[in-house]
Amino acid sequence: MKEIRCDCSSRNITFIPTECPQNTSELYLANNDLGILGKEPFTRYTHLSYLDINNCNITSIDQSAFDNLTQLKDLIFFNNPMKTFQSNVFAPLNELRVLSISHTLLSTYPRESWSDFFRITTVICDDGPSNRTFSEIFSAMKNLNYFEVDYQSDVIHNFTFYSVKRTPLKHLNINGHLRGIEIDAFAPLELLSSLIIPNQNFLKLSSTLLALYVFENRQMDELDLSNDFKNYGEYVISADLFGYIGNICLKKLSLGWNGIRRIDATALQKMKYKHCLETLNLNHNDFDYHQDFIVLYFNFFTKIKRIDISSITRISFENIREQKSNSRQPLDHRLLTNTRSDWSITLPSSLEFLNASFIIGRNNLANSITFKGITRLKIVDFTY
Repeated sequence: MKEIRCDCSSRNITFIPTECPQNTSELYLANNDLGILGKEPFTRYTHLSYLDINNCNITSIDQSAFDNLTQLKDLIFFNNPMKTFQSNVFAPLNELRVLSISHTLLSTYPRESWSDFFRITTVICDDGPSNRTFSEIFSAMKNLNYFEVDYQSDVIHNFTFYSVKRTPLKHLNINGHLRGIEIDAFAPLELLSSLIIPNQNFLKLSSTLLALYVFENRQMDELDLSNDFKNYGEYVISADLFGYIGNICLKKLSLGWNGIRRIDATALQKMKYKHCLETLNLNHNDFDYHQDFIVLYFNFFTKIKRIDISSITRISFENIREQKSNSRQPLDHRLLTNTRSDWSITLPSSLEFLNASFIIGRNNLANSITFKGITRLKIVDFTY
């Protein structure tokens, strides 16, 4: 069936429009002034699968408002001044799977009607709990798979996710302005496979990694801690600290934009599950001369497919040359061989994509680069 999209956003309308085709499947009404959703206002649009009523100044919803939306799968309801819900407003929405709503408003849904949320798989909240723990209504979401929240508190506490404990939650995306994560904060998330906490800036590297201990020996799809650790002066990840990551069978790891200057040389080698890693993102860090040979460590990852080390430094390779010209004893696994302008790089045979752009200064260009060990490499980016 062809999707029919009707966009009536930002038209200052005060009613549900009637000019859209009856078989409209996606109705966009954001940024209007609907005020009240009365009895069965969507009678014309029984084929809706997507409804956006974000920022519509909705103050109340009649108990029968959604009676005709039996095919609705995705509802956007941010930024409305409603204070509470009537019972069973969402009951007719048997197909609803994705709900975008204020956590404050969601928490007012009558307890006797919580079963209305049994089929929900995705919840996106633009605010976090005022009492530092998520509403008990989440315990009724027996099919919850994805949760994204703009967390309002500055600390995730050990009890924050207690209500989510008995859900099958696998993907958690936390935005906000965090300053701390207590050590057992993620313990209730027993099935979590993707944890994304980007752009916090004021998290402490050491205490945040400690909180990952609950995922030890677990298979996970993704851990994203990008742009989190710049302001506490912790720029070195020791082997012991990195172990909290290495003890997870992790497919994708993102640690970009953190100002990291060094990862202990043995940290990657000692990873318990280095054979699980398929994607590694270390871009926009400030690795010093201790990390000149970080490319060599990638050979520990026997299943790695994608590596991004773009913009990690512009002087790293110049440091290698200076050390070589100072007659230091070369190691067997030196990054540079032959002359100082001819590079020989051994990469994992599983590697398909390498972004190493903006790490070579304009005064230290290579004469030639020889890749060894590759069998599947499709894209190499050595821009600049």
